[in-house]
Amino acid sequence: MKKIFWIQTAVILMCSLSILGGCLPKPSAPTKLYILSPLARPAVETHDTAGEIFTAIGVGPVHLPEYLDRPEIVTRITPNELKLAELDIWAEPLQVNFTRVLVENISRILSAEPVAVFPWGASPQIDFQVDIEVVRLDGDMAGEAFLTVQWSILNSSNKSILISKTSQYTEPVAGTGYSALVAAQSRMIGVLSHDIAEAIRSLHR
Repeated sequence: MKKIFWIQTAVILMCSLSILGGCLPKPSAPTKLYILSPLARPAVETHDTAGEIFTAIGVGPVHLPEYLDRPEIVTRITPNELKLAELDIWAEPLQVNFTRVLVENISRILSAEPVAVFPWGASPQIDFQVDIEVVRLDGDMAGEAFLTVQWSILNSSNKSILISKTSQYTEPVAGTGYSALVAAQSRMIGVLSHDIAEAIRSLHR
């Protein structure tokens, strides 16, 4: 009888452990982190910059719409419907990442140092300030990425607007997944950087 009791106890214990194991939460999929990338070195330029002297440039502030001011990467399903990624997020605040990439690109294109980031505080006197308002930065996973930016170049001393533009860019998403989307967004920021650098160059002509 005692042997039968222990056998029954063992069977009940095994069944209980099996049930409990089925109730335990399964390991979740890992979160993936993404970051925008600057232009490759060296930036491709067709201009002869020999002898050019660029004064101090400051970039910022850079403003993002609230729908982008979040960790999750945003994609667009329809003109009126957005989707937030569940496990694919920005590795740092998008505003910080966007600003740093833009500054690095402009610095490379113009071979200009330093390019300050707003607020520049005790930095050397800024001659040209680039103000950025991002209107749209999204796309779909198997089509195109979109970037719309309102930007201005100001005389930093008196805040007069020297150049003001609205630029719209599209870029094919070459592949599938968020990595391809972020790569396309990086390329569009590269084109924006060239446009801003050319505008700054035009002010020296």
